[in-house]
Order: sequence, then structure tokens, then C-alpha cells
Amino acid sequence: MVVHTESVFGSVVQRMLANMTDVEVIGCDPKDQADLLKTLRLATPDVVLMTRGSWDLSFVSNMLLAQQGNSRIRVIVMDQDDNLVHVYDKGQTTLSATVDLLTLIHGG
Repeated sequence: MVVHTESVFGSVVQRMLANMTDVEVIGCDPKDQADLLKTLRLATPDVVLMTRGSWDLSFVSNMLLAQQGNSRIRVIVMDQDDNLVHVYDKGQTTLSATVDLLTLIHGG
């Protein structure tokens, strides 16, 4: 699931992933945290991609707690400014290429 697909960053990531045959891409533009949690409950994504400026990082912890029934979920929070990526369930990674993002999405 790509959060905030109306942003330039979100739309680019969504288009990039949509071209992959082994990934189902769901875009969402929630109006608030409650709306995002509702969308996550209904869609049960394996991976949630969001930019750091989209939400307060403390919200990610709350989001993961709310998704405890979805043990597969991985949240990737990307920072456009410094190429830093926070992966919630695997730690933190720095990307050097687009292929690094694809590896994270596939569980690497």
C-alpha cells in the first residue's frame, strides 16, 4: 500500500511499483490517522510505504499495534531529503538505488 498517492513522491512510487507483475499496488490518500487505520484493516497489506513527512513517526507504532492480527505487515517510512529509510520490523536502511527499495518491499 502506498500512502498519499496524491503527493509527487507517492505517485512516482506507485507508478514504479504498478509496472511490476509480482506486486499488487494499492494507493490511498487518507484524510487522517483513523481513516488510514480503517483502510489498513480492510486492505490487510503486506507492506505500507509512506514518507516521513506524512505522519508523525510515533503513529507508526500505533499503526503496527492496531495491525497485530496481520503478522506479515512491514512499514517502510522513506525520507526524501536524506535517502534514509526506516523499516519497521527489520531496522533502518539507507537506499542507494531504486532496486534497494524493491528489495525491501520483497522482504530483503
